[in-house]
Amino acid sequence: MARTTPMQAIAHLLEQDNSLRDPIPTRQRVSLAAPPHVLLRQLDNEKKPLWPPLELLARDPQFPHNYPPNIPAFTNHPERLCLALTARQNKPLEWLGDAVVEAVLFCRLYDSDSKACAPVNNDCVTPLVNTTFLGHLGLLYGIQLHDVVPRGPDRRAVPSVARVCNSFEAVVGASMLEFGFADTEQWLGGLLDPWVQLFAPTSAEIFLNSDARTKYITVMRRLGASPLAQLRPVDLSVDSFLENPLSNLLAVNISRQLGASGPAWVDVDVSGIVFPPGYPPSPPRLADVAPAALSAAMTDATYHTHFGSVPNTGYGALGLRLCKLAVTALIVTRFDSASPEEKVILRAECLDEGVIARLGLVLNLHRHLRVVRSQEDETHYITALESKQAFEALVGAVYVAIGWTELFVWLEKLFMPWIQAANDGGLRSSAGAEGWRREREAKNAIKVKTLAKPRPEAAINAKKTIKLKTASRIYATDTPPMAPTHLIPHLQHRGVCMP
Repeated sequence: MARTTPMQAIAHLLEQDNSLRDPIPTRQRVSLAAPPHVLLRQLDNEKKPLWPPLELLARDPQFPHNYPPNIPAFTNHPERLCLALTARQNKPLEWLGDAVVEAVLFCRLYDSDSKACAPVNNDCVTPLVNTTFLGHLGLLYGIQLHDVVPRGPDRRAVPSVARVCNSFEAVVGASMLEFGFADTEQWLGGLLDPWVQLFAPTSAEIFLNSDARTKYITVMRRLGASPLAQLRPVDLSVDSFLENPLSNLLAVNISRQLGASGPAWVDVDVSGIVFPPGYPPSPPRLADVAPAALSAAMTDATYHTHFGSVPNTGYGALGLRLCKLAVTALIVTRFDSASPEEKVILRAECLDEGVIARLGLVLNLHRHLRVVRSQEDETHYITALESKQAFEALVGAVYVAIGWTELFVWLEKLFMPWIQAANDGGLRSSAGAEGWRREREAKNAIKVKTLAKPRPEAAINAKKTIKLKTASRIYATDTPPMAPTHLIPHLQHRGVCMP
């Protein structure tokens, strides 16, 4: 059976005059039935617009039979796919799709037990989430053949790689809303697997990036010659994670030194957040998480560096992307009226280090995390960064054990009070979000000033300018000047001068 584009699969559900219904033949360079390496490089010689070639590696991955996997057909809500392929209207879907791609990529990186806790170098991940790579993935499905543009010459031209990348991410976001994360992860994971296998760690050897090593050196220098505490056992009971939680959140809201010599936590005003009864919700099926996985989630990278044991950096990288996906999905589905800029600000507020660290605090992770500290330091408190990384690692470990559906239900209950408060103006904790607010306000002020600025009289009564180019001279006058006598017949023939 011949391969078709996702839009062709639902063409029978669309009106005949829908401009997205049929592919634009002038944009097609090769058949969709061509081998993947041909589809990926079909626009490498395109000059206008310029398509940068896909140069990830010297060789292509080994593609399985029937690659790429088919996108599920949008038969229930074809309008979602139409919206995804409509530029300048698909921004929310593109934004969600970006988070889905990142989450699926890390899910596949940590899919095998041997690599579940091995941190992945960012140099390996970055090539698989950039515009060029994702734009080329769109070519595998003929995304470039469907694009809402004005009828005319531009309709025949191939869209830019950035535009195809945005449309592909929007299709991924639409798939998340249409089929859920599990089915989207199965399709998108199959698409990314050949590339992941080239970039994933080749062994379970654990390595730390430069930031983690710098942190370890700083901690050891701070502790000096103090004898270090030995390995603490991890209490796996659910009750131990939820002992008197909300009081911890409110107590650490006041800036103070945490521990004998630890850095201060940054203030986060939680007075504007309405916490429902029973907050925080219990982590789902924590008893089903493997003890080794939970132990790793509660082991800081600095502790691993000094004492050994598996650190939480691997699960933390996965959990960070899952938290980003959960918050993004909630904002897109619950706050549809918010502008794209407002959605970005909401997510920045709720994924701020101070907020995520406090989520770790309300779950009592500070009582279980193994960090490098002196024997004399009896306090349970930890730094904000350590609490944030522990929470993200717990999310990653829970996901590996039970999957997305139950994890998302828990994350929804955990994050929604914060998202609602950020939307209502009761949460202002992120410096990045504050910077975006100021930038947005400055742009709006410029727009208002431009609209309110009165037009000068000279501009209202401006004379019609007629430009006549003869030789190297340009005339701008009320009436066109008389052309030189020897040029008049030539200009009359070209329709420039009246006889």
